[in-house]
Amino acid sequence: MNNGQLIKHVLEKYRLEKNEMQGKHVDLESNLKAFFTKHNKADVFEHTLDVVDVLRSLQQYHVFDFEKVKVGALCHDIGRVVDKNEILDLCLDFDHTLNPGEVEVPSLLHQIASRILSEHVFGITDNEIFNAIECHTTLKPQASMIDKLIFVSDKLSWKSPEHSELVNTMQRLSTRSLDETVYHYLKNLYENRHRVAYYHKWSEQAYFYFKDRITVDK
Repeated sequence: MNNGQLIKHVLEKYRLEKNEMQGKHVDLESNLKAFFTKHNKADVFEHTLDVVDVLRSLQQYHVFDFEKVKVGALCHDIGRVVDKNEILDLCLDFDHTLNPGEVEVPSLLHQIASRILSEHVFGITDNEIFNAIECHTTLKPQASMIDKLIFVSDKLSWKSPEHSELVNTMQRLSTRSLDETVYHYLKNLYENRHRVAYYHKWSEQAYFYFKDRITVDK
């Protein structure tokens, strides 16, 4: 299947029909609600709204274009609708270079699939948003403001008791520094890297990048 055929396949399988659409750019949130409902992922839509709420609250402490970053927050998890048996081929066919472990833990690829669907299903065109979506789980070194905002908003939306201490500390740090907030999460992940199914190399690279950045700033 060539790239053109693949794009057509993705559009046919995951697009919303005209009678389901509220206007591609007019009401992205309503379209996403219909999209997640259609694919039996209402819980992911609820999480998405939580992430947007956290992002909105971060405006109290940081200056950024909320409406622009909101698009990334809304689209960050749309790749979760892609079946685990299909996501690997989808990402490869759209030229993603696999990292070690992504074959064994394909759920990590949902961030890449989200970037693909945001462009080819929802018509997003902003490269900064694409970059933030595709690393919202792992982050990357040299993360942009948008990357950090979506990454942090995603983590601060977690409601599981097992994450409460981590989230509470990140919440406190987020009122003064996104870099410190990101570093706290990445440090915790690094220290517990042997307990996770796969410790992504992007997370490791981001950890050492922010470790050096925080040290220099201090």
